[in-house]
Amino acid sequence: MVSERNNAPVCPGVAIGMPMTVSIAGVGTIKSVLIGMEHGQCLIVKLPLMPHIHLKFLQNEYFVVRYFHAGSAYGFRTTLIGIIKEPVRLFILDYPKIIESMNLRKHERYACLILAHASIHVSDADLLEMDGLILDISPKGCSFECKTSSDTKTENIAIGSVIDLSFRLSNENILLMLPAEVRTFKIEHNKLMLGLKYELDPAIEAQQAAMDAILEFIVYL
Repeated sequence: MVSERNNAPVCPGVAIGMPMTVSIAGVGTIKSVLIGMEHGQCLIVKLPLMPHIHLKFLQNEYFVVRYFHAGSAYGFRTTLIGIIKEPVRLFILDYPKIIESMNLRKHERYACLILAHASIHVSDADLLEMDGLILDISPKGCSFECKTSSDTKTENIAIGSVIDLSFRLSNENILLMLPAEVRTFKIEHNKLMLGLKYELDPAIEAQQAAMDAILEFIVYL
């Protein structure tokens, strides 16, 4: 029985069906979906089957739950108080006593290695295209690096140039495409390094969807 906690904190932005990550000591981080909740009492999440993990082990471990909403990541520690096995596997988690938040829009960039393609119009007819890597990422921008050769027209790239950046955050994800402004520019040892700031148009739905995907990706890192 969970004790009554009328002064329990509110989970900002929580909605049924939203994705969450659940980190379990000794198991790892697992993607989940929020199925239901009762304020001050419990949260109900759907987790994949874990046939090799005994329920008694899970009941003795802390769970760390994370999710994102409106540009911020939220997280809290909790414990498992029950499980429903049929018709689907549902975990009942104790309602959090403390919820921590982190503003992703103002946070530092996160290290990563993401294959990406950048293109920039160097004239009305010519397009400079570069395959490289995103080395770090944030909700505001990223760092792009690629190898250069004698044919790479880097003289056409300058601070303030706008490039079209395309990439996938995983093998399953759709291709994300965002315009970005060059904020820093450096060539060293046949490598071009660009610091980029996204230039989003809120009226373009695909760009907003790409932003949401980036925020979710950062939470899962």
